[in-house]
Amino acid sequence: PPRSTLFPYTTLFRSVTMALPNLPPDVAAPWILMTSRVTNWALVDSFQVQEFPLKVPSLHESTQFIQKQLGLVTEEELQLGEKLCAEMQCHPLWLQHAAAYIGTDVRRLGSTAVKTDLLRDYMTRCQKQERVFADARYEKMSDRYDNTLMTTLSLTMEKIRVAEKDEHAILWLNTLAFRRPFDIPESNFIRDTIVFGQEEECLQILRSVFGLSMDEQDHHSVHQSLNMLANYSMIRIEEGLISFHHLVGQVLMFQLRGEKKEESILRLIVQPLTRLPSSEFDRRRVEICKYWQHCLSYDQLIKAFSSCVGVRVNQDGLFNYPLEDTVKRFEKVLGACHQDTLATKLLCAVQYNKQ
Repeated sequence: PPRSTLFPYTTLFRSVTMALPNLPPDVAAPWILMTSRVTNWALVDSFQVQEFPLKVPSLHESTQFIQKQLGLVTEEELQLGEKLCAEMQCHPLWLQHAAAYIGTDVRRLGSTAVKTDLLRDYMTRCQKQERVFADARYEKMSDRYDNTLMTTLSLTMEKIRVAEKDEHAILWLNTLAFRRPFDIPESNFIRDTIVFGQEEECLQILRSVFGLSMDEQDHHSVHQSLNMLANYSMIRIEEGLISFHHLVGQVLMFQLRGEKKEESILRLIVQPLTRLPSSEFDRRRVEICKYWQHCLSYDQLIKAFSSCVGVRVNQDGLFNYPLEDTVKRFEKVLGACHQDTLATKLLCAVQYNKQ
């Protein structure tokens, strides 16, 4: 039977035409659209897409989850736990973030923790943050679902900055956002991170854009930051692989674009890849191709990486995504007669010939 791809999306994107370009380059139609909240998707019938609705957890099921995670016992604690679930719209990911946020305070305070106060405090912070995201700056958010999504992530990230005092963890989280939907070996991620810490251009970006340095950042410190992100349910690490929830990635990318930091993050990701041996580059070709598709939006990244990444990643013509967009961008940024433009045109012709 035809191969299918699970295809989950948040309400930030309601049209399949907006979503398809974000698919990995090696997938084949038909696709299955996994969705639990959005029921009206534009132009689904125009593509080989079958909708598959998922069951939304009930309020009772969600309350049981929070009760177990936080050890709620008293009637007042259970009532507040139920209220929290209602505020989080019973969404499993939001509840995981809430439980991780409150749970760190419960463990830190030990026997002195007053869980009712912690629950109230979290809900109050959520309400304040939601009002912030009602700002016109986030006008693309379509409803309260998106608002809650932004709120829970922002609260967790702020806690990591303030309580954990780990700005580097937020930076690693932002770089992971562009690595979806792949499970990344933790060893690869740490190695790439250490490598860009040795690049003067990357160090300059860290200082000027993010106000950070790589002083005292080594394999151990990066590993600790990743474990801390896992404790806050921002990532998952299993058997040496880092996985990243697609909704978390979408929101982080949305925020980075709004803050004009997407280009800087992409440069930090791609720069270390230019130093990979050919065998390692080929092994990670599908992953690197994903990053390159993001880079095509930025003229300076095209100029910096067209040869060492752009042409190289497409050289065997194995990927089934169209190269026309790459050719058009190369013509505009590099010129019609540039060697990388001509090489990509040749690859595009080979691709057409194979079809």
